[in-house]
Amino acid sequence: MAIPAAEGLDTWRQRAGCPDPSLRTQDDGNGTAEIATSACDDGTEVVWYSITDMGHFWPGGERGVAADPTAPVNATEVIWDFFDQHPSAGTS
Repeated sequence: MAIPAAEGLDTWRQRAGCPDPSLRTQDDGNGTAEIATSACDDGTEVVWYSITDMGHFWPGGERGVAADPTAPVNATEVIWDFFDQHPSAGTS
């Protein structure tokens, strides 16, 4: 059985010993992104973006079947920035 994304995120936060997330809102006039961030004791960071009225599209991509360039964030840039700020993420 699949679990809702927010519930799955909470499970990973708890396993990593992260505090409750701090919330912020980003609105560029095209939509609103709710961003929840938890900075954990071991340097782990959990970040969650929820975009109002986005549907199931790639935020900020070129217009197409599965992309929406009018989104309040560009998913590709957000992901790149995250891994740029966390260079050891994903390494053993």
